Amino acid sequence: ELEEILRELEELEIEIRKDIESKLLSEFYKQGIEIKVIREKDELDYFEYLFDTLDDERHIADSVFNYYDQPNFISFLYINSIKNSVNLRLHDLLIKKESESENLSANLIDEVESYHKKMVKQIKRLGKFFEKYDQEKIDKIVSKGRKYKDLEEKYRIEHIKRSGSDSDNDGAKHNQIYQELMDMLKEISIFIDLIAERLGELEEVE
Repeated sequence: ELEEILRELEELEIEIRKDIESKLLSEFYKQGIEIKVIREKDELDYFEYLFDTLDDERHIADSVFNYYDQPNFISFLYINSIKNSVNLRLHDLLIKKESESENLSANLIDEVESYHKKMVKQIKRLGKFFEKYDQEKIDKIVSKGRKYKDLEEKYRIEHIKRSGSDSDNDGAKHNQIYQELMDMLKEISIFIDLIAERLGELEEVE
């Protein structure tokens, strides 16, 4: 199941890229920047090329907007950071999870799976936001984020209580796996909250 969250992050990254590309093209058209040249560059990475063009035209673009401060571009950077972090940690976590999951208690497995599913839903909510800018979607993400923060705190306190009674090496090993999994999911939750906060600043959100 852990691979699912990485797939959702990759799909969300694609949605944000499309949104950024659309807005950059719109701004370039308004400013009369060489759109025809951009269209001829389809053999290049389109996204990178658009930003190369933006850099080349800063004398025009800066007078209108600073795109690097735009909430959807900041969101793209956040998603990229989350994805890289998950990629770095996921391989080791999957190995540990597969080797130890049979020995993990039902409570630990249920808590990780429950929190994981909630993070997947939050990522999907962000993806739907980019289909149509809607303040209600952002409000829901923020509201759910608060609930999930409380839930994570509840799980953490319960885990500390359980850990106090685990004195054997196996118990300590299981606690470490559980904690690493929950820490990764909590990091994702924090980034999602930051993204929702920045997206709430978009002028298109009414």
